[in-house]
Amino acid sequence: MNRQRQWEDRLFTEGIGIIEREGAQRGFKRALLALYEQQMRSWPELAVASQKLESAAGRTLGLDGRALHLQHNPARITNVTAPTDAGEIARRPCPLCPPNMPHQQKALPFLDNWLVVCNPLPLFKQHFVLVHGAHTPQSVAKILPAMIEFTRLTGFITLYNGPRSGASIPEHLHLQAAPPGWLPIEEQLPQMGGREIVVDSRLPRRMFLDATDSARATELFAHTMRTLERFKTEKTDPEPGLNLAVTAGCEGRPPLVAVHPRKKHRPRCFYARGDERYVVSPGSADMAGMLILPRREDFLRLDQRKVESIFSEICLGPEELARVEQDLQREAQTDGA
Repeated sequence: MNRQRQWEDRLFTEGIGIIEREGAQRGFKRALLALYEQQMRSWPELAVASQKLESAAGRTLGLDGRALHLQHNPARITNVTAPTDAGEIARRPCPLCPPNMPHQQKALPFLDNWLVVCNPLPLFKQHFVLVHGAHTPQSVAKILPAMIEFTRLTGFITLYNGPRSGASIPEHLHLQAAPPGWLPIEEQLPQMGGREIVVDSRLPRRMFLDATDSARATELFAHTMRTLERFKTEKTDPEPGLNLAVTAGCEGRPPLVAVHPRKKHRPRCFYARGDERYVVSPGSADMAGMLILPRREDFLRLDQRKVESIFSEICLGPEELARVEQDLQREAQTDGA
């Protein structure tokens, strides 16, 4: 059975019908929410996992003067501790390929090469995953237009984990999507004031890219990637360490792109032993302000000082970020000349 046929057998026909009748501009979000409701009815394991979120323990710490939410989520232990060794990854069945998905899982087509499914281990209600139709490695190349369009149509925050920056399934290209109201980054957006690039040096350190259209956003992001190349931890890494979050922009403008440059995949405490160990492996949701902790002991004992140490260790440093900003501003001025 070829790959196209494998996906055809999983397509959510009701949602496709909504989009065909109403068009993507009006109908895509309705089709997306219809997918979620259908999956909650027909997929008992998803319904149970979603219901557990209502009683999930949570608390808030300060991180560099702003809020960081902590979520105790035992079901995420497999994702947080996912192997990074290429050999182990190659030996396991890919959970994002149709033959290995739960039989109840349905997919809604998006653009030409993407399909949207419900995350079976959600971090928030209506947690979706955008899966590329081909089994191709996780890569930031050419994904930004899809992220911007998904956020524009739905108002959801679209998230990307680099292959060595939190992706638990780096062998298959995918994105995450969070509904409004769950991630603190929504309350931490800067006043752009007509600027295309704004750097926020507070933890977790971010660069915001604001453009008049998707094409310009893609151009700014290409500049960003070229600038970050020099800070790769390993020259053989396929791309610089980073996470992306695309949030709904101001009315009449495209969504805002938040880039979280990284210098490490996991902090030292992840590999420590005994009381020194914290099972923390930040990805895009964590960088957007919601730290996922599968072990209860870590959730209870983590304090502000330790959290600041973890994020300081994995984020690009302030001096390095300042150099990135200077290079980006120089390129932006050259573009405008």
